Amino acid sequence: MPLKIAFIQFVYYEYLGVMYLSSCLKKNGHKVEVFICQGWRDTEAFVDEIAEYRPDIAGFSIMTGSEDAALEVARRIKARMQVYCIFGGPHPTFVPDIITNECVDCVCIGEAEHSLVSIAERLAAGESPEKTAGAWFKGDGKIIRNDIAELVNDLDSLPRPDRSLYRDKYKSMRSRRAGFILGRGCPFHCSFCANMALEKLYRGKGNYVRQRSVSEVIGEMKDVKKDYNIKTVYIRDDTFIINKDWVLEFCEAYRREIGLPFACHIRAESASEEVISALSSANCRTVSFGVETGSPDTRSLLLKKGVTDEQIIECARLLKKYGIRFRTFNMLGLPGETIDDAFGTVDINVRIGTDYPWCALFQPMPATELWEYCKTNNMFEAGSGSVQPSSFHDSPLALRNKNEIVNLQKLFFYAVRFPALRRPIRALVRIRPNLFYNLLFMFAHAWIYYNNDLVSFRDLLNVGFRNISRYLSPAGAGEGSRQGAAMRKYAP
Repeated sequence: MPLKIAFIQFVYYEYLGVMYLSSCLKKNGHKVEVFICQGWRDTEAFVDEIAEYRPDIAGFSIMTGSEDAALEVARRIKARMQVYCIFGGPHPTFVPDIITNECVDCVCIGEAEHSLVSIAERLAAGESPEKTAGAWFKGDGKIIRNDIAELVNDLDSLPRPDRSLYRDKYKSMRSRRAGFILGRGCPFHCSFCANMALEKLYRGKGNYVRQRSVSEVIGEMKDVKKDYNIKTVYIRDDTFIINKDWVLEFCEAYRREIGLPFACHIRAESASEEVISALSSANCRTVSFGVETGSPDTRSLLLKKGVTDEQIIECARLLKKYGIRFRTFNMLGLPGETIDDAFGTVDINVRIGTDYPWCALFQPMPATELWEYCKTNNMFEAGSGSVQPSSFHDSPLALRNKNEIVNLQKLFFYAVRFPALRRPIRALVRIRPNLFYNLLFMFAHAWIYYNNDLVSFRDLLNVGFRNISRYLSPAGAGEGSRQGAAMRKYAP
């Protein structure tokens, strides 16, 4: 007997991970629907909508920072009906003890396509799912801690993501832009990123870094282009250009068979002239890459990024040579950072002529190396809750010149794009953090999203309106954190 699964999330966004899970579940005959609780919406009305669907399984997709909201919704659902609540995504993967909450029946750890289908099949058959690899369960008054499941080494074997899941239900998500995952995993070991922690979990469980075949990727893009009349493509891989031969093959096939403008993420040290030229010829319009900080020592020794100033400068030069605009990822509020250090991050972005300077406040994510560093050195501010709901509002760390650093994050775009404002901004950051600075940040962030991510103005209004609490209220869900977002793409 097929089950009804409700996926529940707290950001108005198409999660490719949820779409992959939906495809796997539907392939096995189950029914799937997604429910999005936006910041402005009444929680009880949201629970009413889920209750009307009468799901057998409620699957929560959780980033660190949104776990409290998820637990509250789960409690209310449990009070209304008999439903099996599964928590998955980055936060439960690294903090699986969330299962000790009464409203959580199961936690999926890591990539969950096979685990979730196995759980659904066993529940549908009236069997206990407690031996399912890649998940923790409650049973006989104790927690059953199963080992993480084997990785899916052949990504082509997975069904393509279920794009109808969002687009059929939410008319405003019928965007002319589509996102794609071309590979999974990252070979780098940045201390702030969840990828490093995830790779440790998967040691001995298969190849962590995997790539889909070019033919399969192009085939999916062709179908999506035809079915949804898309006009732009967003490649969501964290490290798109690390396999040069694959990228060159892909760019040639994409140029010949797809041709739409696209955006992607790159690494500065992998940006050779041959690769950037290939991206340009394939109609790559914008790229994003991490600068993180203007301090080479902090970038190398603390963040373990392994990218030098010279590589960043050369990457920017090549992108400008081939007419590709670029966004840089930056963090303020790193451990031990001063306001002078923070303005050093502004300076390197000015030097390379960043088109779209993006900046967040550092949030140490559970299980990462920097999380342990901050805990060991007692760097969390008393009462901070360790991780803030949003990386756009405040820092959980006890920093010198904290208010100035928080304000500079809001004004970072203007300091980079308009260098003549550097001196007045240096004075303005001394003012108490305020709503006006949040509004300035919101407008800058929207402009970057519109231009760098190749979205339409209609999409900008839809997404911006529904996620506005992330910019204006400290209670916004924590989707903005780059360092904790590594699994957003393909975890439940």
